[in-house]
Amino acid sequence: MFFTADGINRITFLRSDPIFQEKLLQFQYSKTIVFLKGRALAVKDNPKSLYLPYLTDVSNILAKYREVFTTSPENITPFDNQFSLVFLGLSTEYSQDDHVFRYNDYMGVPVFGIDIRQDDYVIPQSTTVLESMAQAFTLSKFHASIYSYAQMYLKWQLKYKFCPGCGSRMYLLDLGTKVHCSSSSKENMCPVKNANVDNIWFPRTDPIIITSITNMDGSKFLIGRNKRARKTEQEGGFRLFSTVAGFMEPGESVEQACVREAWEETGVRASSENVVLVSSQPWPYPANLMIGCITKVEFNGVNENVYLGHDPELEEAIWFDTQLLIDALVRCGENTSNLISLTDDIKFPGDRTIAFTLLKEIASRYVKPKL
Repeated sequence: MFFTADGINRITFLRSDPIFQEKLLQFQYSKTIVFLKGRALAVKDNPKSLYLPYLTDVSNILAKYREVFTTSPENITPFDNQFSLVFLGLSTEYSQDDHVFRYNDYMGVPVFGIDIRQDDYVIPQSTTVLESMAQAFTLSKFHASIYSYAQMYLKWQLKYKFCPGCGSRMYLLDLGTKVHCSSSSKENMCPVKNANVDNIWFPRTDPIIITSITNMDGSKFLIGRNKRARKTEQEGGFRLFSTVAGFMEPGESVEQACVREAWEETGVRASSENVVLVSSQPWPYPANLMIGCITKVEFNGVNENVYLGHDPELEEAIWFDTQLLIDALVRCGENTSNLISLTDDIKFPGDRTIAFTLLKEIASRYVKPKL
């Protein structure tokens, strides 16, 4: 799945180890994913590769953050407005030419993410800025995964500079993977800092369900055309269809969310018992986890009727024969990274998205009855 790969050992249990922190920040050959005001830098002549300089190449930042990460909380430095830095883990994707970091039984190439917000920062001539999602889609799977990972953490750091409970400055802990409230007031105790259990200190990942919709035997599938896709459609001269998706509500199961979103967006009625979980995908726009499912609708003359009057998000939603999808996948072969043609004027997302995975799953599960 794009935006996720197995090449990073996050070693989350070592992030708070002061000896590990000090040795890691002294290591000269850590790789760094560089962002400039939230946009990643890639290698200009190799669109599959991020720009990954050594962390020591930005030594002024390293010196500042060594103090931040290794200082006791009572003397901690508040967030800096010009930089954000986070330790991502040890990469197991390295060559014989790479310098490997070792700590106890753990080894790999350390990888950091850094967001530079200085106006006078000069971009190296060998790099280019990833301006769009389409450019991120050209990265290799491993580079896309660490790009996604770093972006989610760095955006979270940028948002949580002040405590939502009392407004005090936040400070970083655990190599940039945790924040804490700096309030020391005993008269006005911070409701967040003094809570027994709270999730403010760690990054948010917002769950989104995304579901393909079929009938019970899988011979038909329903996809919709979002109104927000008009600009893309006008530029390309086609209609862009995809699966149904939406944020989960508090107190809602994945299955219930699929049934609700299917009904709200397309009007079709399904049951939680007919929802199957298929796969998931981290999605760094801004920090989501896409939970992919198949929702089956039992045709009875009512359940399958399309009605777009509840939530006016879709321009249209259409039931298609699954054989049409199978034929489209056969036609494109291995060339699935771009938009794929379902008909002459209808396209659906390529394999960088979980929507593609769900549609492909429908096609693979369908067994055409013998005549």
